[in-house]
Amino acid sequence: MKSVEVVPASEEIAKRFGFSKSLTINARALGPRVGGDVQRIIREAKAGNWALQDDAVVVDGTPLLEGEYDLTMTAASDNPDAKVGITSFGFVLLDTKVTEELEREGIARDAIRHIQQARKDAGLDVSDRISLQLSADELSVTALSEHSEFIGSEVLALELSISVGAGELSVGESGSLGIELHKIG
Repeated sequence: MKSVEVVPASEEIAKRFGFSKSLTINARALGPRVGGDVQRIIREAKAGNWALQDDAVVVDGTPLLEGEYDLTMTAASDNPDAKVGITSFGFVLLDTKVTEELEREGIARDAIRHIQQARKDAGLDVSDRISLQLSADELSVTALSEHSEFIGSEVLALELSISVGAGELSVGESGSLGIELHKIG
């Protein structure tokens, strides 16, 4: 499914999608102010003993000043079908799983690209209407038939026939496509 879901940025939403805030201590900036406590603060920050209190970071009772730490959003997603992008405003989580429906649409779009190239190679004008015959493997025929109206409108085919047969052009991962087109009028 192709969709976008916009959700408000909140701790609850971040946790729902597997995100958490990560605190990193800048020992060089913090050390001169807290002296020997810097190691304890680093250890407690790594252990998760810190909190945001009134827009300030407090580690084990010690408030930190700007520049003494970095607070970042991290993703804990183990999902191989998810890609994560973190920005200063929030995060983007993409589900990259290719469903059968998306695969068939991809085959149709790939075919359109090949048909447009064939139109160009034939010296046709962008506005020329065509008669189009496509031949492909069974999987591709299913996809092309499902998206035949879309294909026809994109390539200006007034007549379109699709059949199972050998093709010359690679479509999708393993399919092939034969194209025969003629200008109408």
